[in-house]
Amino acid sequence: MLPDRHTDELTIDDLGPGWEETKRALDAVQADLSRTVPGAPRLLLLWRNADPTRASNEADVPDGRWAYIGKARDWYFGANGGFALPREYANAVQAIASDVSDAVVDTLLGYYAYWPHCPDDDCALEVRLDAERRCWWSCRAGDHNVGEVGHLPTPAS
Repeated sequence: MLPDRHTDELTIDDLGPGWEETKRALDAVQADLSRTVPGAPRLLLLWRNADPTRASNEADVPDGRWAYIGKARDWYFGANGGFALPREYANAVQAIASDVSDAVVDTLLGYYAYWPHCPDDDCALEVRLDAERRCWWSCRAGDHNVGEVGHLPTPAS
């Protein structure tokens, strides 16, 4: 029996060689979402080839990959038009984390909220890179790092 998977879900096999870092980035963001949000959905990375006739950044996507975040093939977040799917880990983390954060605001969790939260002051977090291109969740208001992406601390009860 074949595994239960949505036919539009992006897999490394679908993309071919060279996309392993993108998969690792999705897994890191998923780990943080699952660890910090009770009942968080498993995220799907959905894609289609870029359309060179569209008047958007979509025409400039290397290898023609344009991605959307979703929790089912019939529910994906696309209000921001999706994003170029990067191959490099740090860029992929930033793109995926940004889209997930936007999707949460757009009721990915079934209610209006924002994610992730700073445990110190409850402000929104964003992904920032350090000099070694490691990805950190950083407080937008407090200018401090909370945790490396993939290792965001579980909120205190």
